[in-house]
Amino acid sequence: MKLKMVNTNEVLSLFDNVLEQIDVVEDTLSSQVNQAFTTCEEAYSNHVQRIDQSLREIEAAAYEIPPQSEWRRREVLLRTV
Repeated sequence: MKLKMVNTNEVLSLFDNVLEQIDVVEDTLSSQVNQAFTTCEEAYSNHVQRIDQSLREIEAAAYEIPPQSEWRRREVLLRTV
């Protein structure tokens, strides 16, 4: 069996290329993860704002509901008409 001598410079160059590709993949993944996180954070913030708005609308509507005595008064008025 014949053994071939490996050129150290070629091996180091291959390792450098692999490390560069790993850096590119890492940067790409990091960017994608950051973008996904930002998208989720924005969606969460939008949901919280909509919930807050709904709660404010419910609270405002609750103050507009007449008390029970007013309902009774209206009922009596309707019966007399």
